[in-house]
Amino acid sequence: LDVPFQHGDDEILRRMGRQGRREEYLALVRRLREALPDIALRSTFILGFPGEGRNHFRHLLSFLEEAQLEWVGFFPYSREPWAPSSRFPGQVPSRIVERRLEEACALQQRIALERQRRWLGRILPVLVEAAPPREGGLWRGRSPREAPEIDGHIEFSSFTPLALGSIVPVRIEKATPWVLKGSLCGEAVHPGKEGKTWWSASRF
Repeated sequence: LDVPFQHGDDEILRRMGRQGRREEYLALVRRLREALPDIALRSTFILGFPGEGRNHFRHLLSFLEEAQLEWVGFFPYSREPWAPSSRFPGQVPSRIVERRLEEACALQQRIALERQRRWLGRILPVLVEAAPPREGGLWRGRSPREAPEIDGHIEFSSFTPLALGSIVPVRIEKATPWVLKGSLCGEAVHPGKEGKTWWSASRF
C-alpha cells in the first residue's frame, strides 16, 4: 500500500499544505498493521523543503523509526519558479540536503533490512518474472509485497524449469534491504487456468 506521507514534522507538513499530521499518520500505520500484519507499506518523503531545519529533519528520522515502513523513496526539494514554495524563506542549501539525504537513506536501509528479516524461514508466493542469466543461476520474481520496478524483488533457486508468469512457493533463506533470497519449495500455480487469479493462486 502506497501512502505518500511526504514528511514527519508537523510544521513542515503545514508549510507543504498537507492536511494530515504526524500522529495521525502514525496512527494510520498502527491500524493498518493491526488489521493486516503482513502488509507492506511504501511512502515518499521530500527533504530540504523551505524552512526545514535540523530539528525538523530529526523529527522526520524519528518518524521513520516509529513507522518502520518497508519501502521508502526520498526526493530532494526542487525549487521550481512556478511553485509558491520557491518564494518561501528558508531555502535549504543543496549541500545540506545531500547530507540529509544520505543520513535518511542510511537509516531507512537499516529499517528495511529489519523488516525483510521478518520473512526468514517463511514461504512467499512469487510471480516468476525472469529466468537465470546462466545455468545454475537464480530465478527472479516478486511477491504481493513488491510493486514492479520501484520496490525490491525475490531471487530463488530451482532445480526444475519454470514458466514465466507462474506463481511458485519460495522459502526465504536470506534477507538484504531490497532483495529476499530463497529456494523453490513446491509446485507452480498458473494464474488464469481453471479460473485462478493472482490473488487466489497466491494462497499456498
